[in-house]
Amino acid sequence: MGSPRGVTGELNFYTEVHREGLTIIGAHNSLRPRVDSHKWWRTARDDWILALKLISRGRVNVRRLASVKLEYRYAAEAYRLLIEEKHRTLGVVLDWTE
Repeated sequence: MGSPRGVTGELNFYTEVHREGLTIIGAHNSLRPRVDSHKWWRTARDDWILALKLISRGRVNVRRLASVKLEYRYAAEAYRLLIEEKHRTLGVVLDWTE
């Protein structure tokens, strides 16, 4: 995933792709359908629904993505951590419960 520009390195397609039987699929978000999904082409909404289902069913563990949990009153601190201490802070959960 991504959209690199320019040369990204040497790749021997025979030994690293063809011989291994790999399939490479390119993707550009601007080419996705805006409203209707069809085979092999899903909308961003479809992806969000799938991601939330996988998380809710425990198929994708997102607990390790949150480095810190703070009360919502400390949102400014959360942003500070994400900006200034990004080497230690992957994600912050803001707790909105009273």
